[in-house]
Amino acid sequence: MVSFMIWHVRCGAVRETRRIWSATLSACRVGDYAARSIASRERGDLAVATVLPFGTMGRSQMKTALTSATSSTKAELPEPGRVFASLGFIGDRLQPQRVTEILRITPSKSWRKGEVVRPGPRSPEIVTRTGTWWLSTEGLVCGQDLGAHLAFLVALIASEADGDRLARLQELMRDEGAVARVGCFWHGEAGAPSPAIPAFAIAAFNRLPAAIEPDFDTD
Repeated sequence: MVSFMIWHVRCGAVRETRRIWSATLSACRVGDYAARSIASRERGDLAVATVLPFGTMGRSQMKTALTSATSSTKAELPEPGRVFASLGFIGDRLQPQRVTEILRITPSKSWRKGEVVRPGPRSPEIVTRTGTWWLSTEGLVCGQDLGAHLAFLVALIASEADGDRLARLQELMRDEGAVARVGCFWHGEAGAPSPAIPAFAIAAFNRLPAAIEPDFDTD
């Protein structure tokens, strides 16, 4: 059984985030969750794993969607030790507010296809190419344990406190022709080994289903 370090939600987080955080500690015990996921696979209701190879630099659908509303100014180089995960839904017919209503958390970015947005204070207005809902754990989860960041997202989609969120998300994806993507960002010092994506996270996101897209790099 994989053990996780104890982490803390940033002070001042909303009640829903604190509740999900508590669920992360209880519902995402890796051994139990993996066992349930394997049982689901044996019943035939678990999608085949989709994890892009580490170091894959091709543009994913999520990266393309986010780039369509990203500032054209030169990006700053990431600092070593920066770690976060993200959950995104994209689709031409996607109504991002529906995702917010299901997950009960404010996204980092969201827009409908054709919406005019200003990505940054110095960026010009642009017309978005597709509907997008995107949440980053950066600022929500502390620490450099990628498993902790992924566990937060697993708890978010697996919560049954207000109904079966997973089933509602699956219905939304069918109705609106949307796809889900999970990003894993890690930037380490030169020579540092890349982190592993925990089996419990792969199993959980396969059930949605959501492709996992690693973005690992070093100095």
